[in-house]
Amino acid sequence: TITNNNNNDNPTVSAQKNSALGWWENYIGPGLALDTDRFFVVCCNVLGGCYGSTGPESIDPKTGNPYGTTFPLVTIEDMVRAQFLLLDHLGIDTVHACVGASMGGMQAAKAAALFPDRVNRMASISSAARAHPTAIALRYLQRRALMADPHWRGGFYYDSEFPRMGMKLAREIATISYRSGPEWEMRFDRDRVSDTRSFRPDFSIESYLDYQGTQWCTRYDPNSVLYLTKAMDMFDMGDEHASLKDGLAQIRCPVLVKLGNPFVTASATRLNPKANCFGALNP
Repeated sequence: TITNNNNNDNPTVSAQKNSALGWWENYIGPGLALDTDRFFVVCCNVLGGCYGSTGPESIDPKTGNPYGTTFPLVTIEDMVRAQFLLLDHLGIDTVHACVGASMGGMQAAKAAALFPDRVNRMASISSAARAHPTAIALRYLQRRALMADPHWRGGFYYDSEFPRMGMKLAREIATISYRSGPEWEMRFDRDRVSDTRSFRPDFSIESYLDYQGTQWCTRYDPNSVLYLTKAMDMFDMGDEHASLKDGLAQIRCPVLVKLGNPFVTASATRLNPKANCFGALNP
């Protein structure tokens, strides 16, 4: 089963209380990849997020105000340990599989390494065993764009104007990192949406980025963006081990690693082969 938060604004899949399509709409359900006729699917909001679990938007009981940037930094390991406390609360000893994409893939790998006796399988989709310098650089720019918005106010904006422009720019930068040059060329080439020469979006790719930034910028808490992107930057399966290979060797269950868009994969492989990062899983 999938349970949304009290506001029903975080759908994994659509539900009776929320008909909006969820992030995993085509993958979770009867007869789908995560078959709810066979499995009980648990999907919880991450620590540091803003859709239910405690994060910077949550109220600090000591002050009666949102934590803001007084909230402590969180790591992927913190998120995973919180999730397994939830499993303990639900009385679930072992899971058939931990499955995740992007940051979720990092969590799946960490879960399999931290709890090898409780995770029977692991699937990582469009993720990595450690944050690559290029990814760190792009997420750094996202955070700088957000924090440069004067309405961010050091993270204490909850009773004032929302840092909309900073969030919009951060999302536009992030969207660039989700695609590669060859795909941009295939989808947009140099097509134009206007023959007018101006500083407004004239090219189709500019219009696409503008749309993505506008659509998303008010859907998430800006401080959560800072905390979660930093958690991804700090992620390294080799931490506290002699090497990345030794860290990955802590995973003993069968592993499925699925890379994303082939163009992105090709670009990423030239920088740092993700497949090689996970090669130690099945030596």
